[in-house]
Amino acid sequence: FQAVPAEVQRMRQASTTQVYEHHASGSDRSVEVAIQYMRTHYQEDLSLEKVASIVYLNPVYFSQLFKQKTGQGFKEFVINLRLEQAKQLLQNPKMKLAEVAERIGYQDMRHFSQVFKKKYGVTPSEFRQEATGDKADTLLSRD
Repeated sequence: FQAVPAEVQRMRQASTTQVYEHHASGSDRSVEVAIQYMRTHYQEDLSLEKVASIVYLNPVYFSQLFKQKTGQGFKEFVINLRLEQAKQLLQNPKMKLAEVAERIGYQDMRHFSQVFKKKYGVTPSEFRQEATGDKADTLLSRD
């Protein structure tokens, strides 16, 4: 009988740990689902509130959880995701810059250019020229 209180205490702690681990794995899954959603819908409106609602979490809690799990803020992640897509689209010289901006979720071409330049140090036009110039140099050096 003397061991019962200690055993009850041990069982209580074990059950608390299991609940925490369940929530931790659930929150990891929520962030994974959110990232997957953002990768497939990056060209749409990706507000914190909208993405948090997709994974059924409070936006403030989701924002903190997202930063904790990814090391990046939500907005920073969205910008980086969109700009990486822009770099791919800019490889096509036939696509207009305004079309690239629109395809990655920016309605304002000037805002897109500002964000791009802040991140990479060159405008989208300059990036395109460097990218196509580098390809030409590579092709010439092969001959």
